[in-house]
Amino acid sequence: MEKILKTVMALVIMMTMVEAEEDLEVMLREMMKEMNIIKSDLQSTKEELLSHIDAKDNSIYELEREVYNLQNPPQTFACAGHYSVLSTSRQAISYSNLLYSSSNVAGAGMNITSGQFISGVAGTYTVTWSLRAINDAGDHSVHINLRKNEKNIDESLHYSRYTGPSGYAYDQGGRTLVVHLDSGDTMDLFCNECSAGIDDVTFCVSLAQADLV
Repeated sequence: MEKILKTVMALVIMMTMVEAEEDLEVMLREMMKEMNIIKSDLQSTKEELLSHIDAKDNSIYELEREVYNLQNPPQTFACAGHYSVLSTSRQAISYSNLLYSSSNVAGAGMNITSGQFISGVAGTYTVTWSLRAINDAGDHSVHINLRKNEKNIDESLHYSRYTGPSGYAYDQGGRTLVVHLDSGDTMDLFCNECSAGIDDVTFCVSLAQADLV
């Protein structure tokens, strides 16, 4: 009888241990699931934090750039001149002297050989010029246009003519226009007809206000 009781107790203990082991495995599986969920949540939180950090970095960069632009706004000023007589047609006016040039914008400035001003930043520019037309009796009238990217601005026509039967007339004049230029755009004065002769030419371009970026 005692032997049977011991056997029964052993069986009960073994069954209890098996059940406990199964319960432990279930608990371990549940714990692993919870740990995986927590790990996934942590990864998502990490990615969100990194995204917020990147956004903050971009915001800081934009603010720093705006502050820099406010403290150091783009500036471009250029003035060219030609004193002696020019008699030419279908050609941009070139210059003998760069009277003034100041810019903190890369690539901006006046090329006195080609007569072209090149903008370095998009914005509103003021363009002004002055010259003297030398009109002798029988000469062609003087026709000059401001050009943007080598295309005439028709409204900018500078015209001079002498209709007397003899003699000559000196005609001093100038114009000012406000234009918008993109970075890399060009401006020049173009002699459609200047065979009569012009001199004392000045051509100036200045950046009035850069576009907000």
